[in-house]
Amino acid sequence: MKRVVLRIGCGAVCTALALTLGCGCALLPPATGVPGAASSAVSVPTDDNGKPLYDPAVLNDSRLRVLYCDSRSGSSTTILCGSTPLHQSTRSENVSLVEDSATGTADYWLRSWSDPTGRGGRRTALYDKTGTEVMSFEGEQSATLQNGLLVLQESRLIDGGYVPESGYGTCQVIDLATGAALPVPEGAYSCTLCGDKLVFSCYARPEGLDDYDWDTDYQQNSWVVVQEKDGTTVYRADAASAYRLFYDSDTLSDWVELDVATGEETTDQILYNTQTGEQYTGFLQVYPGGLASFSTSDGRYELRDMTTEDRGLISTFDEQPSQYFPGYVVTWHSGEDHGYELYDLETGAKTPLYDVDAANSTIAVYALDGSLRVYSKDNGKLLTDTTVEPVEHQQRVRMSN
Repeated sequence: MKRVVLRIGCGAVCTALALTLGCGCALLPPATGVPGAASSAVSVPTDDNGKPLYDPAVLNDSRLRVLYCDSRSGSSTTILCGSTPLHQSTRSENVSLVEDSATGTADYWLRSWSDPTGRGGRRTALYDKTGTEVMSFEGEQSATLQNGLLVLQESRLIDGGYVPESGYGTCQVIDLATGAALPVPEGAYSCTLCGDKLVFSCYARPEGLDDYDWDTDYQQNSWVVVQEKDGTTVYRADAASAYRLFYDSDTLSDWVELDVATGEETTDQILYNTQTGEQYTGFLQVYPGGLASFSTSDGRYELRDMTTEDRGLISTFDEQPSQYFPGYVVTWHSGEDHGYELYDLETGAKTPLYDVDAANSTIAVYALDGSLRVYSKDNGKLLTDTTVEPVEHQQRVRMSN
């Protein structure tokens, strides 16, 4: 079940993908630099007997797809709608799909390209499924989309060029239904959408600091603003940055992580609810089903169900929770005897483990007593129970499932 990814040549990649996508590098018309200019005609490859290798009709579902191609001459990206190529990028372009994080659908794609008349010599545009430009923007932009709100983030511009690794720039939020730009606080460089609230991370670079110098007090010069769509501020945290919950964000869509500096070398990680104003310090991570773990003041760890009204405490642990699946928690301790334990939430029994490995739908645990068990991550059901006797002097194991 382990997925292994190899980087192979353009010809091999495109030959393989042509069987499923209905196109390959050799089958696409040359890039023109103009979206929508690619021909909709698709040449279907055949076998030695002249029989088509696939039915192009299976791709006529009006879905946007992206095809990446690497070769000795460089890389290119092709945008397709169904089986129809919309655009094949040039080497100076950045092209990507814009997926709505709330619905998982992609109805738009983004393209940025070199243009001496644009800010920093770059321009960006958003396109729909037909390849038609919806709106364009100055500069090099990246984009996210949620519930019809387009969030654009522009890399920091230094001496007429972009420095993406600087981590700071500007952002804007646009309502695609109206095309109107929503109010953005001064200094905002990123925006996280939580429910009906907009959470901005802001930064003010100190005066007198050279462009390429690192701001050693950047956390103290950062702050978080939570706004309504009309620009009304509902919360502010100084010396703070905000981060979206990437794992299980659908269940916890009203929550956001805040990292708040409380000293020169100390930071509080807070789970903040944008709708109720609740704050839980010591935040560590989230798990499937809306669960979250926290460190406590006495050096222990809690697992809570954040979907319940009282944010119910599931259990307390001496070691940090690493993995959760129904009925069980895998904990990790990093002392001299570092390793894992499988904690049974019903009985409280602890099983020392050599190793644990999680796949998309299963989790495998190998115990010190030689038992190897595979569980379903969906319902906690035991799928496999066998014994693998440890070899002589075995201390550690690296497992893949």
